[in-house]
Amino acid sequence: MKGSLKYFILFFLILCCTIGKAQVCDTVDNGKADLYKKAIKKYQKKVSNKIYGKVDPDLVFGAANYMRHNNDTTCLQWYRYCIELYRRAYEDNDNKRYQGKRNVIYAIGKCYYYLSDYKQSVQWFAKAIKAKTPDICTFYFYSVSLKQLGQDKDADDAMQQFNNPPK
Repeated sequence: MKGSLKYFILFFLILCCTIGKAQVCDTVDNGKADLYKKAIKKYQKKVSNKIYGKVDPDLVFGAANYMRHNNDTTCLQWYRYCIELYRRAYEDNDNKRYQGKRNVIYAIGKCYYYLSDYKQSVQWFAKAIKAKTPDICTFYFYSVSLKQLGQDKDADDAMQQFNNPPK
C-alpha cells in the first residue's frame, strides 16, 4: 500500500508540473489588455479587408489571443490574417526582429494551432523545432497537434521534450 501511495503522489506531482508548464504556454498578458483593445480598434478594418501594409503581426497576434481568451470567435479571422502577415515576414529578408526566421515559423504554427488546423500546425512546429526555436512551448503545441492527428507515439515523444528540455 505504501509503495502505491508513493507512485500515486509522484504521478500527481508530475501531472501538476506538466499542467502548470502548459498553462504558461497559453497565456495572455492581461497587463497589455488596453494595448490589445486599441489594436483591435486600429486594425479592425485592415483585418476585415485583408490590407497588409504597415501592420505589426505580433500586436495583431496578441489582440487575437486576447479576443480568444474573451471567447470572441472573430479571433479566427485575426489568426488567418496573422498567418499572411507572418508569411510575408518569413519571406522578407529583414528578419532581425524575429531572430532570423525561427520565431516567425513558431508564430505561424501557433496561428494554425488556434485555428485547429493541426496538419498545418504540425508542419510549422516541426520546422520550428528543426530551426531550434528557443521557445520550449513549441514542443507542447507540437505534441498536442500530433495527438489531435492520432500520432500518439510522436506526441508522447514531443511531450517528453517539453517536460525534460535539453540543457
